[in-house]
Amino acid sequence: QALALQKAPRMKVQDANAVLQQTASDILGNGAKLNFEASRATLTLTNVSAEALAQFLATARKQALALPIEAKLQKNKTGAQEIWRGTLILNLPTQ
Repeated sequence: QALALQKAPRMKVQDANAVLQQTASDILGNGAKLNFEASRATLTLTNVSAEALAQFLATARKQALALPIEAKLQKNKTGAQEIWRGTLILNLPTQ
């Protein structure tokens, strides 16, 4: 998997931003907000399921080549469902 990622074509930061924004909207919906600064993205989560967060992270890595570098997350339970809140910082590919 590491070799496949190394051989993957390089992506521009602007393209990675667009992919992440679309992915967050599609997978996380209103439970997340993205802010971009240079080659980093800060994802703020309010009410996101573990499944949706895992799907977002996998898609962000594969499609936007974004890697998490810092996470400050809290897991809460609402009924039988676990939800996540907090922030996640992603490192975006360099041009």
